[in-house]
Amino acid sequence: TVNAWVEQTVTSDLWIRPAHGLSNAPAAAFPPSISAEVAKIPFVEAFDRFRGRDVIFRDSIIMVGSGDFDVASRYGTMPMVHPRSEKAAIARALKTNGVMISESLASRFDLETGSSITLPTANGGRTFPIAGVYRDYSNDRGEVVMHRALYIDAYRDEAINTIAIYLKKGSDPQAARAEIERLLGAKYRVFAFTNATIRTEVMRIFDQTFVITYALLAVSLIVAVLGIVN
Repeated sequence: TVNAWVEQTVTSDLWIRPAHGLSNAPAAAFPPSISAEVAKIPFVEAFDRFRGRDVIFRDSIIMVGSGDFDVASRYGTMPMVHPRSEKAAIARALKTNGVMISESLASRFDLETGSSITLPTANGGRTFPIAGVYRDYSNDRGEVVMHRALYIDAYRDEAINTIAIYLKKGSDPQAARAEIERLLGAKYRVFAFTNATIRTEVMRIFDQTFVITYALLAVSLIVAVLGIVN
């Protein structure tokens, strides 16, 4: 299931992050000016800009993130739980200034498509209609995702944590990665990853989380064998 989730969500050819810390900390963010420069690169077909922050929701810390829903609709990057159609959910979100929420958030707080969620914003509490619920294994606290324009309006925050880049047909990912780092590296301290690198790293992290499970399994087998021997 995790592998299927990775294949559906990690669809871009390249990902670029600020080299500083490679984290989601405020210091590790691109300024909005990088968007115009990425758009000028001839082998870039499309790109999606991501930004996120922690907020308090019902005495819990959750993640509020943003992306370009138009790009997500074209490239299909959100595995939906309800409704099944990502395009329908995105169209509804754009029409109603709505948001998508992760399955974990929906389960924790008994939320569903068609209901609403009130979040703290730069101008105080604001209620957003829920346009869809999507499957996500990257954050068990829960996530809310909204269109980038809506996020900027709500939080007055135009910075960018990550940019997903879709290359034009026939482009070589490794060559494109090197060229992007050459073009943008000095000014924005860009660090680029290929799709294969991201997928391998995500699966490696998930494998590490199951190490304790394998250890517990080994202990249980040893106890069972000793019980039979006795």
